[in-house]
Amino acid sequence: MIGQIIRQVSNEDHRRHEAPHASRVNPPAAAATGVLAPWQERRAREIMQARLATRLTIADVARECRLTPSYFAKAFRRTTGMSPHQYLTGLRVQEAKSLLLSPTLSLAEIAIICGFGDQSYFTRVFTRFVGTSPGAWRRARAQRPSVSFPHERTY
Repeated sequence: MIGQIIRQVSNEDHRRHEAPHASRVNPPAAAATGVLAPWQERRAREIMQARLATRLTIADVARECRLTPSYFAKAFRRTTGMSPHQYLTGLRVQEAKSLLLSPTLSLAEIAIICGFGDQSYFTRVFTRFVGTSPGAWRRARAQRPSVSFPHERTY
C-alpha cells in the first residue's frame, strides 16, 4: 500500500515537471495537427521579413516560435506549402525587385541589401525565381513598367 502511494506521487511529480517543457516546445494546437499555430506562422513571417538581410537560420526562427528546428521546418512546409528557405528566398527576391526599380543602386549593392552573399549568387537565384536576370528585369521595367515574365513567382 505505501509502495503504491510512493509510486503514484512519484509519477505525478514526474509528469508535473515534464508538462511545462513539452507544451513550450510543441504547443498543443501545433502538435495535434502538424502545422503551425496562427501566431507561430505570423511570427515566423514577421521575423523573416524583418531580418531579410541578415544571416537567419531555421533555429533562430524556430526558437522564436518555441519549436525545435526540425519540427518547425516540417510544420512551416505543411502550413505554407513551401520550406522556410524557399519562403525567405522569395521575400529576398521580392525586395530585390523593388530595389531594382531604383537606377541608383548597383546589382552588387542590391544583392547585399537583400541578404544574398554576392552578386553572382543573387543573379542565379533571381533568374531561377523570375525567369530572367536582374539586369534584364531592370531594363525591361525601365522601358515598360507593366512587363511581366511568364515564370515569375510572387510571395
